[in-house]
Order: sequence, then C-alpha cells, then structure tokens
Amino acid sequence: MRRKNIWNRKRGEYIDVIEIQESRWNDANSCNFTINVGVFSASIHEACWGKPAPAFVAGVDCLVRKRLPALQQTGTSRTLDEWWSLPDDVDELGTELRDLLANIAIPWLESFHSDRAIDRYFDAVNGEEANAPVNRLYRAILKWRIGDLSAAVNLLNSFRGKREQAWAERARLVARQIGISTSMP
Repeated sequence: MRRKNIWNRKRGEYIDVIEIQESRWNDANSCNFTINVGVFSASIHEACWGKPAPAFVAGVDCLVRKRLPALQQTGTSRTLDEWWSLPDDVDELGTELRDLLANIAIPWLESFHSDRAIDRYFDAVNGEEANAPVNRLYRAILKWRIGDLSAAVNLLNSFRGKREQAWAERARLVARQIGISTSMP
C-alpha cells in the first residue's frame, strides 16, 4: 500500500515501511532524497501508547528503522547518510535503487519479523538507539512478550529524574497495560 512517498507491506503482525524522504532544501531546480526503512508492530504500538495503531505507518512510527545506505556493507564508498539527486536520465538511478531495495532493504526488513529478532537487535545496539526513551519502552514490551519479565521491569524502572518525568508516566501506563508491577512510585 502506498501513500505519497511511503510504502507499507503487511507481513503477519509486522508492517515493513519504505519511505522516500525528500530534502527540505529541495527547490524547483533540485530534488534530493534518501530512503528510510523500518519495521512496525501494531500490538507493540498499542501496548506502548494505549491507542490503536495508525491505519498507515510512517518511518518515524517504526520499532527499528535505518537509512538504506547505513544497511550496505562496510568498506564501500557510500556514507551512512547518503542522499541521491534526480538526474536528467533516471533509468540508471532507478536500477541502482531497485537493486538496493531488493538485495539489501527487503532482506533486512524481513529479518525483523519476530519479537526475538527485534529484541536481539536492541540488545546488540548501543548509544542513542538503545537508550532513547521510546526504544526503552519498546524493549520493555518486547522483553515482556518473550517472557523476560525481570528485564522488562528493569527497563520500565529505568525512567528516573526530572528529565524523564513524562517518560516515567508513560512507563507506568505501559506497565499497567501489559499487567506487570514495577517499583516505580
């Protein structure tokens, strides 16, 4: 299913998202873009936000998401944040992008069609991607779903301090939503 520059593909519980992100600096003389890919789960979204999932999913809604160039093999000349420009002859670019999507993006998306695969991904990453508040909530729900209640509770209890006060309230709501108790006040 397509809406503007975003495609959704339902695969069981999961929705694969491919999104063409246009540069905000585009004008009448230039069109630059990059491609974002991600995987969404309606049930994890509902457990986290306490409301139904959107009928159509954007990249920002995904549990895991990456820019297409970041998925390519290391050792290439590509950067992790590549932007393409529309040339006068788009056939060559179209072939390149079709091959990247078919050979890199689709297999990457399909590798995340289970809670355990997404959980392993989050266990392997670090920094902002692992520690962003929304990802800690998603990780807690994943841990709960795969039966690791101790890890789920620890993640939900990790929201401390004034900077995370709003997220701590969301963590309490998630704990209630999934039916586990935490030591959060």
